[in-house]
Amino acid sequence: MKSTLIAALALTLSAPLAAQRTLADLQRDFVDAARRLDETSPSRDDQERLLIAQIAELERFLAEEAKGDDRWNGRLMLADLSL
Repeated sequence: MKSTLIAALALTLSAPLAAQRTLADLQRDFVDAARRLDETSPSRDDQERLLIAQIAELERFLAEEAKGDDRWNGRLMLADLSL
């Protein structure tokens, strides 16, 4: 049992960490989503729903993932989207 636990711990520690998502990654995702929506001739409500979803995702990113300059630049982006 002890050796199994040690082996599992060693495997966990040796596994590569998931790549940290950056603000640039999030911005690319936002642009891609807007382009996909534009291809469907969206209504004003569709555009509003996308904006609301992107603001919520940006708020979550800032609370849970943002590091370094992404924290400050993300807050500026949030202010811009909110206006």
